[in-house]
Amino acid sequence: MNLIKVTKKGALHFELLDGRIGAVYPSGYVRVSTKRANYYNRKRLMYQVNKTKKEWYNRSIPWGYNLKRVKEPNLIQAFKLLQNFEDKNCKNSSNVTMEGFKCNSRAIEAAEYEVNNKRLTVFFKNGSIYNYSDVPLRVYNDFRSSTSKGSFLNNVLKGFNFNKITV
Repeated sequence: MNLIKVTKKGALHFELLDGRIGAVYPSGYVRVSTKRANYYNRKRLMYQVNKTKKEWYNRSIPWGYNLKRVKEPNLIQAFKLLQNFEDKNCKNSSNVTMEGFKCNSRAIEAAEYEVNNKRLTVFFKNGSIYNYSDVPLRVYNDFRSSTSKGSFLNNVLKGFNFNKITV
């Protein structure tokens, strides 16, 4: 887990092993970005990691409670919660050298990603193969989980250095 920034309000942002962003807030909340490329107002969607507890407002009915997030008492405890989340839920990319997937796209057949070289190879149905260099794991994960591979390729991946291997 690498620290990538500290905000003006004191929140700590980390890059997790699987490329997602984990955030520890001074308020005691811990959040992790979604695996899919989900955005709202150009901000990546994040979900709470903190545990929930039932807070009853009427015990006489079975649904008479609210679920409330438990805040961590300090930044150290919040950081430990994020570390535990990473240990249990994030795949260590240093053990994986290559991974790939076939996709259900009109133009794209499959893609492979070399973790050590940060190289994404995209295989097109017309036989063309493109290599994209210096692609972070987070971008590969977003590409893999995107609903439209072609749109993601045109909007995001074209910003990276690439070369065509075959025709």
